[in-house]
Amino acid sequence: FFSCLFFFGPLFLNTMPGQWLDDGSETIQGEGPVVSCNANAKGDAVFHALWKEESGVSSGVHFWEVEDKGGLGGVGLTTLDKFQKGYGCRMFNFNSINLSDGGALLVGQYGTDSFKAGDKVGMLCEMTDVDLSVTFYHNGKCLGTAFKIAHPYPTELFPVITFKKGDSCAELQKLDTIPQTRDREPSGKPFPEGDWHTDVHVQGLPEAHRVTLKISLAGEGVYRASLKVCNNAMIQLTKKDQYEWEASANAAMTMMMGPPELMKLEQEFIQFFQGVSGLDEQGGNLQLVSCDGDSCAMKMFYPGGAALAIPITKNPLER
Repeated sequence: FFSCLFFFGPLFLNTMPGQWLDDGSETIQGEGPVVSCNANAKGDAVFHALWKEESGVSSGVHFWEVEDKGGLGGVGLTTLDKFQKGYGCRMFNFNSINLSDGGALLVGQYGTDSFKAGDKVGMLCEMTDVDLSVTFYHNGKCLGTAFKIAHPYPTELFPVITFKKGDSCAELQKLDTIPQTRDREPSGKPFPEGDWHTDVHVQGLPEAHRVTLKISLAGEGVYRASLKVCNNAMIQLTKKDQYEWEASANAAMTMMMGPPELMKLEQEFIQFFQGVSGLDEQGGNLQLVSCDGDSCAMKMFYPGGAALAIPITKNPLER
């Protein structure tokens, strides 16, 4: 049945006597550390597999690594009583980009890249008399402590793997080697790729509004820019030469409504970005200049993750 290869790792692997539990969807099959999903998925569905040992973790430091062998949707931790079918499952969950409780979004843009076959996702659980912390890693890069829950916190915890489609496969290993880094690390992508933001004070609103910009490479010299004020606006940026850039004249947008002050701000930002003629890096910030001479400076989310609302301090299993 399995289309994926078994991996016999080095000596620092921790032998895991246990079995895979299905969430009730009857789509999960496992053999040793390898688990697969054979769901005939339609629409927005999720399928969970829990690695059940004699007992879950209740104290100490524990580190698992999941290898995506195609179709991995997320990794997390939960208790046996919270392990439920589909979006009814409650857990400490990282689903490649976002953090969730298994049913609702908690923090967006925690991850920097979607999972793909061959990726390795690390999950560090540290349990003390003071608190429980959960930190995730993607291909060795620390994404920062995602959850920090004060004692008393839920126990016993078991690792969970989530799939979003059939013909998916992953492998779980528990490692004795514990990562040393807990702080969020830089994305490592070349400029101008990455997640940027600026806080704008708008008259009539009590607090500054965060405007975000995600830039990703689409092809040689061509970048996708996703600008968000209220709606998401997709704009193409083309690097003409070392100093000159060109933005697409039209922006593909979602059509959500917001407060009048923000809708006005949104139009101003879209007009500015459609006229962008220069991008430069100054002191780690993104400096954008329009053909009219207007400029805008944006800070990168990384390093540090200060722009993200992490760690989450509310127990996701209580929702």
